[in-house]
Amino acid sequence: MNRLASLANMSQVSTNTTGQLGANVANQVGQNMQNAGTARAQGIYGSANAWSNYGQQMSGALGQYAAQNGGGWGGV
Repeated sequence: MNRLASLANMSQVSTNTTGQLGANVANQVGQNMQNAGTARAQGIYGSANAWSNYGQQMSGALGQYAAQNGGGWGGV
């Protein structure tokens, strides 16, 4: 009887360990997916910020050009 009880106990420990490993893998996969989403969002934000800065700089440059040329576009 002791041998059978020992075998049953090993089986239960094995089952619990397998369940814990599965939960750990699921948590890690979820965290990796969240990190990937965060990285993508930061890239999109950075790109939008760069285009915004470009637009502001071009607007400023055109304003300076107009100011240096009498406020007009020379008949354009």
